[in-house]
Amino acid sequence: MSNKKPKLKRIPEGRSGHFSIIHRYHPHLYFNGKYIRYTGAMLIDNETMWMSDGPEERLTMSSAVRWCPKNADVLIGGLGLGIVPRWLEQKANSITIVEFSRDVINLVYDYIKTPKMKIIHDDINNYLDKTEEKFDFVYIDTWPDLDASRLEEIIYLKRLSKNVLKNENSRVICWGENVVRKAATQSN
Repeated sequence: MSNKKPKLKRIPEGRSGHFSIIHRYHPHLYFNGKYIRYTGAMLIDNETMWMSDGPEERLTMSSAVRWCPKNADVLIGGLGLGIVPRWLEQKANSITIVEFSRDVINLVYDYIKTPKMKIIHDDINNYLDKTEEKFDFVYIDTWPDLDASRLEEIIYLKRLSKNVLKNENSRVICWGENVVRKAATQSN
C-alpha cells in the first residue's frame, strides 16, 4: 500500500449556522520559495478562518499521514475540511472523528464519509475524558491558529489523550505543535 496521499475532491461552498465554506482564488500565493496560483477552500466561522486547504496548511497536517501506522484505529479531534480523515483512510482500520460543531458536520461529513469512518458530535475534551475506546493514533486539530497561547491547550490535550492509547507505541500528534512551541519559546 502506498504512503502517497490521495487527490482530494474539494468540499463545495455552503453555509450551516454561522459556519461557511467558501472558495477563493489566490493569484500570487507564495509557497516553498515560489509564487503559485491556487484556488482554495476555507472553513469560516463568522470572521474567523478555522482552516483552509492551501499548501501551507496541508504541509502542517502532513505529519498525520507520516506518523500514522498501517491498520491503525485512529481518533481525530476536529473535522475541519475533512482532509486528514481522507488522507488517513488508506492506512487506517477505523477512523473516529470527534467534532464539536454540528454546523461543521453538516457542511463536511457527508462529502468525506466512508465505511471506515464514524462521526461523534462532542467536545474532544469531554470525549477523551469519558470514552472507553482505545486508539493506535490520535490526531488533534481543534484551534484556528498557531499562536503561542495555544501551548497550554496542546499540552492538556496530549496528556488527556494518553488515556485512550492502546499501548506505548501509540502516538498523539497535535496540529502545529512544533510551531506553537517555537512561538511560545520566542515570546518568553
